[in-house]
Amino acid sequence: MAGLHDGVKGVNAGLDVEMPLQQHYSQKELQAGLDSGEITKAQIDEIVRRIIRTKLMYVTASNPQTYPKDLPASEAHRELALEVAEKSMVLLKNENNFLPLSRSEIKTLAVIGPLADEENLGDHGSSYTHSPMVITILLGLQDYGEGKYTVVFDDGLNIESAKKSASNADAVVYVVGYAYNDEGEFLPSTKELDYEAWGRGGDRPNLFLKPQDQKLLKEVLPANKNSVVTLIGGSAIMTNDWEELTPSIIMAWYPGIMGGQALANILFGEVNPSGKLPFTIPEEESHLPYFNPRVDSINYGYYHGYTLFDKENIKPAYPFGFGLSYTDFEYDSISLDKTQMGINDTLNVSVQVTNTGTSAGEEVVQLYIGFSNSTVDRPVKLLRGFEKRELAPGETKTIKIPVAARDLARYDPATKQWVVDAMKYELYVGPSSSESDLLKSSFSIVNQL
Repeated sequence: MAGLHDGVKGVNAGLDVEMPLQQHYSQKELQAGLDSGEITKAQIDEIVRRIIRTKLMYVTASNPQTYPKDLPASEAHRELALEVAEKSMVLLKNENNFLPLSRSEIKTLAVIGPLADEENLGDHGSSYTHSPMVITILLGLQDYGEGKYTVVFDDGLNIESAKKSASNADAVVYVVGYAYNDEGEFLPSTKELDYEAWGRGGDRPNLFLKPQDQKLLKEVLPANKNSVVTLIGGSAIMTNDWEELTPSIIMAWYPGIMGGQALANILFGEVNPSGKLPFTIPEEESHLPYFNPRVDSINYGYYHGYTLFDKENIKPAYPFGFGLSYTDFEYDSISLDKTQMGINDTLNVSVQVTNTGTSAGEEVVQLYIGFSNSTVDRPVKLLRGFEKRELAPGETKTIKIPVAARDLARYDPATKQWVVDAMKYELYVGPSSSESDLLKSSFSIVNQL
């Protein structure tokens, strides 16, 4: 969005539509390009044809279904939203198996934080959805505890009040993080830019919680050790300045219209969490590439995320692919259907996974490929397959993941082609990208078998 800064270059690059509004695809700018010969009328005509063809494809197509007014937030939609929320939440910390909570042992549950009582569905820009109903986290916990425990809500804006609410409860659920005006879609004017400010609707100034949330957790968490911190947001949130004060942390993202019910189901063990992190959370912001929003241009290196941490041998706070469960899984016995394959072949990898705990649970088995024998600079390893499976207590399953040789290709700038190198590759399988979590094997790709 707003990524086009030169209309003539946009035409030559094959860009059809400028979003979100016309700034450089104006008659004045494009006519100047036509007059100078930098672009041609034929290019403009072809852009128009592509746009019209796309419009006609949808205008003339028959609609596959009807859309009655009672369809949004219908029972089927609510069931799907609940499943998505339950399966996506990531349990980051669960010291001494503090979770799940026992509804029979809790008489008073304190819910602290203003986001607990907000319909917080994420961005209010182009991705915003207008739902006729939202189960907030507060409502979800109230509904779940109806007749079993009392919920005391405190918005956390007054520290002393929050301390009192926490100390008088059997357990505390903190709800902290962000809303649409913290990390949403926003196009400020030059005069409005304030990169150190929260609540401007664009990029966050840092990866920590907002100062008021940090103050809340640091000062109120010691009032009751029976606590869980629920993080709301769309990307990484650093926890190292307060995480020692709580036994449990859950990343709930923007959990959608059924988010409150989903969180309650996870906190009280109706659902075993199985989500995994799609990014790396660092111990320090300095471990990430340098960032300064005020510069006009900057040159970033090739590596980022877990590939950067692998390359620099930096231990993250939470690795890519990480996520805890209420049960335990044990990995054993990697087997490959071949140790050599051609550049057009597929390798089939199997690993045995056993649920060694007492609860049924789903595990995301991850497969990474290593490139230490490459003659050119490549990542230490890359995710190249995963499978999610449910296992009953004591059950062992053989999980099979295929790896196509073509998926190990690298782009060669000299030949402008994708190349599959004939060499020995490492193979890693486990529950996250952390080296300590992975079983290891190897195989080779040869030009001819």
